[in-house]
Amino acid sequence: MKVSVFGTWARPQNWPKFFAHLSSNTIDYEVVIAGPNKPTFTLPPNVNFIHVDPDPGLCWCAQIAAESCVGETMIIAGDDMIFSSFALDNMYRRYTQENDYKFMVHPRWGTGPDNDLTETNSYLLDIPNSKLRYGFPLFSRQLFVELGGYDRRFNAGPYDADFQLRAYAQGSRFAYTHDAFVAEDIMLTPGGLYGGAWYKYNGYDEVQKLLWGRWYSNEQHYDSMLLSEPRTPFEPIRR
Repeated sequence: MKVSVFGTWARPQNWPKFFAHLSSNTIDYEVVIAGPNKPTFTLPPNVNFIHVDPDPGLCWCAQIAAESCVGETMIIAGDDMIFSSFALDNMYRRYTQENDYKFMVHPRWGTGPDNDLTETNSYLLDIPNSKLRYGFPLFSRQLFVELGGYDRRFNAGPYDADFQLRAYAQGSRFAYTHDAFVAEDIMLTPGGLYGGAWYKYNGYDEVQKLLWGRWYSNEQHYDSMLLSEPRTPFEPIRR
């Protein structure tokens, strides 16, 4: 297995559309989902659903999904995302060119003119020279295991950013690839970008208190510098 696409998903009605966007890829890949809501339809053979009830939150479900991945590389994704054709093929090919398991590959981020990341204006996925960046990279499972996965204190969005910063502190490098794109239909989340799970699990507060408090010279967004080492120790999720 070359790539494991994993995440914590809660909207089974969106999953067939997500699976269809990955179907162009030719390498062996799997999709590993952990979440509280069971699908009512038959999943493709390369999809592994892990029912988690009661729901422990986004970070912990993502960790559960990650621990079940078997791919050489991994990329976290939400069920509201749209991948360009052959995105996994192209990201994996870029990863293998470096011959370095600490190397991470970022796809490009397709957005519309009003910055609304919906399928209707995801035409920028077809622009080969887009310089828009995407936050979730493809990385090796070995790197994820060595770093201990996600920090137990996070629950909403910043756990993935913290993981990447810990990777960089341990010598990881990254590059953007111009032939893989991702868009996100944020309107599938009730309340838009700042609604749904992000609001439920106080994602903004976690950015302020946990991410900035650990990685910046002070806890405020302004007049702050990114540190090369975290100010607080890593606390792994133990179940």
